[in-house]
Amino acid sequence: MNARYFSARQSNFELLRITAMLGIILFHLVYHVALPQLAGSGEFTTVAFAKRLLLFQGISTFGFIGNSIFILISGYFLIDKKINLQKQITKILSSLVFGVCFLILLSFTFYYFQDQIYGLAETLLGQEFKNRGVIFGGGKIQDINEISWFLGYYICIIGIAQGFLNKRLADISQNQFLTALVCVGAAVTFAFTTSILKNLIGGSDYLAQVVMGVFLYMTGGYMKRYNPFKDIKIAAIIGVIILAFVFLFLGFYNTTMSNIAKFEDGTRQSFTQAIVLTGNISAFIVVVAVSVFELFRRMEIGQNKMINKIASATVMIYIVHDVEFTYSFCRIINWPRLLHQSIIKTVVLLIIITIAIFLYGFCAFLLQQLLKRAGVQLQKLAINKDKGDKL
Repeated sequence: MNARYFSARQSNFELLRITAMLGIILFHLVYHVALPQLAGSGEFTTVAFAKRLLLFQGISTFGFIGNSIFILISGYFLIDKKINLQKQITKILSSLVFGVCFLILLSFTFYYFQDQIYGLAETLLGQEFKNRGVIFGGGKIQDINEISWFLGYYICIIGIAQGFLNKRLADISQNQFLTALVCVGAAVTFAFTTSILKNLIGGSDYLAQVVMGVFLYMTGGYMKRYNPFKDIKIAAIIGVIILAFVFLFLGFYNTTMSNIAKFEDGTRQSFTQAIVLTGNISAFIVVVAVSVFELFRRMEIGQNKMINKIASATVMIYIVHDVEFTYSFCRIINWPRLLHQSIIKTVVLLIIITIAIFLYGFCAFLLQQLLKRAGVQLQKLAINKDKGDKL
């Protein structure tokens, strides 16, 4: 996940990491803010509004696609390398500790300026917030163990690769690799085998998610070694992505129409517009993630220092954005009502806030780098002073 881990940083993949991170932020914005507001919104139980919700349905896949892309990138670059797991854990853990401390101090500071921030938001948005509450989630030290589940998931997959997977895949033929890939993929595709994985640990899907991560890692490695899609045209790959989303939207529309019909004929006493989440274990997610990965893999943009620098901040951005502190700002907007009024305004505001959150995380990363450099300089000064005292 950390670009510096790879010996050669290719800017097309760094741009892909940036894109994946933006997609994850956008997904979390909809999932943690907009969809909870939608629950219980009886005024939005119309067929017309259901069509507008196709926007949220599409965005609801971005987070899972982004997570899958990160694992694909790791498999692509690490399949033939000796992985330094200790170094990788240390880097991620240091970012996690800094990120949590940063959030604690930031939420503490902003707590005392609620009125001013509410006033600024009201001025910018041109509306008054009648129910003012504490909009800032309180960061706490326990968050080190509780936030950013994906970081632990990522380390788990890399640990499996370092422990035995890379070694087992090193000396096998392409046909043997493909056979292993198909078998692992089948384990998380068919309902029966997926149920077995879930029942092994009491019904939880954690084990199935790990197997899916291994499959994605292997897929990235297989694409690196054998370039299986080299004869497929870009237009065909784009067509696959479009077709996948068409079927996703059709499924959502069918489900929503059925729910509305049951509500109107009295079968259901209440109705809530529902977004169908695909989850990480999904053939749809794999198809779209692999297709997007292949598109970016073919890009030829050379080495771009700015892209590489921005992409190196994705770990910190992931940590500081996926917390209550960040989401609390976004809840001052009534997203279902805004979507009901204008799809275009909703899309524009989602994009603006997504970019703003990304830049906020990037600033946290720059602060971390600045403090690291200051620490190194202080250490050098201390060492030189100690040498001077000895002389």
